[in-house]
Amino acid sequence: MMNWSHDYEIGNSRIDLQHETFLGLVNEFQQIRLAGHDKNKLCRTLREICLYATFHFHSEENVMTDCGYPGLEAHKLHHYELLEVLNNKVLGLQMGQYDAESIEEFLIQWFVQHVKQEDMKIGQFLKETAHGDTTLASDVRQA
Repeated sequence: MMNWSHDYEIGNSRIDLQHETFLGLVNEFQQIRLAGHDKNKLCRTLREICLYATFHFHSEENVMTDCGYPGLEAHKLHHYELLEVLNNKVLGLQMGQYDAESIEEFLIQWFVQHVKQEDMKIGQFLKETAHGDTTLASDVRQA
């Protein structure tokens, strides 16, 4: 189980809170898998993750558009590719082509790599150009 860490915060409260929620959904998928729930429950949870990721990506793209982020188009393509893979994994899980553990590993790698490599660039751009807030998710929760 992955715990939320300040290391995943990019400095925009909206994006950071969404990342924390996404990680919570990944942890929920892991708990369901470890508890031995049936494939139906796993698929429903994975579809929820897909829907949340779609929402989050649109929200993140709106932040990038509003601040004039120069890497927007490449980032949008990365989002599209991640959703494509995830939707294929949902179908693969339903058809027995993927096991839940490998999907869980994919979700964790996706989260860590995307946030640490791609989304941190957005945070850096926001800081350098003084766009948006630099409130951390932890600050929002404490308020």
